[in-house]
Amino acid sequence: MTSLDDATLIALATATADRLVERASERGVTSPNERDYLQPSCLDAARALAVESVSRGIDLQVRTNLRMRSDDWPRSGAVDIALTADQKTTAVDLKAGTGRHALVACAWDAVRLSFALQLDLVSSAYLLALARTDDWADARGGEFFGTATFETAPLRDKFADGWKLWERDG
Repeated sequence: MTSLDDATLIALATATADRLVERASERGVTSPNERDYLQPSCLDAARALAVESVSRGIDLQVRTNLRMRSDDWPRSGAVDIALTADQKTTAVDLKAGTGRHALVACAWDAVRLSFALQLDLVSSAYLLALARTDDWADARGGEFFGTATFETAPLRDKFADGWKLWERDG
């Protein structure tokens, strides 16, 4: 195995969704957030995937808050979940929210993940986002969940309301 394939990440996303629904239902939560619901659900699913991978002869390591260090972008921040197999790391960044701005921070994460891929800091990268169905249709940042090419400078202008904060905080 040289890196995690799309089918493995789809399995991770599906298992994350199942765990998230269960966790939110147990607590009566209708708008789960990233910190309390999405992140622990994805981490649980990733750890279960790692245990399952052993039977296939794959040593899958799971980490949280992987720092993507580069002198070119010293404050690019950390990736929420990192899965490493055969010395290839797959980065999974998580986002959750409600309303039209639920996915806005995906603009920053898409650029950070693209940068990490270009520098070979990770071998593959994914955004896993949670938003209510009625918010998803016209959510700013939703355009990153499909196949498209984006230039960074126009993204900085389009998402200027958050970009300065993200640059400051990493």
